[in-house]
Amino acid sequence: MTANYERPAFAGSLFKAPRGTATLKKEQADKHESDAEIAIKKLIKLRDGKCRWPERHKCRGGLEVIHVQDHSTGGAFITSNLWLGCKWIHRTGPKSIHSKDLVLKPLTKRGTDGPCAFYRRVYAESRKDHYTDKLIARERAVGVLEA
Repeated sequence: MTANYERPAFAGSLFKAPRGTATLKKEQADKHESDAEIAIKKLIKLRDGKCRWPERHKCRGGLEVIHVQDHSTGGAFITSNLWLGCKWIHRTGPKSIHSKDLVLKPLTKRGTDGPCAFYRRVYAESRKDHYTDKLIARERAVGVLEA
């Protein structure tokens, strides 16, 4: 005896969503974020034009958009918190932004959309947790150094 068995139609929450649905939703959400980030990065590249670090150095590894206040510590992905620097200054050089040996400090409420000061961190010989920030240069406007 054969039973007439009909497969039930998809009834919302009774069945799982098709395989990969969650991944596709996440990729779509990430895509929208990355489109916004790409647009902001283009604005930063137009504003700064070149590596903004004032000391003479050989830019290596291409240009990168750098956070003043890191994203993981609450820094927003907005133009006033971002600036353009080379990979060497940002993270691969012996003295870099990531190693906390180089520091950029905005001088106005406009953040990096206005003038900034650039510092090199100098550590005390006796204790590595004591340091002073030595001023390298200051800007009058974005990319225009004071004489």
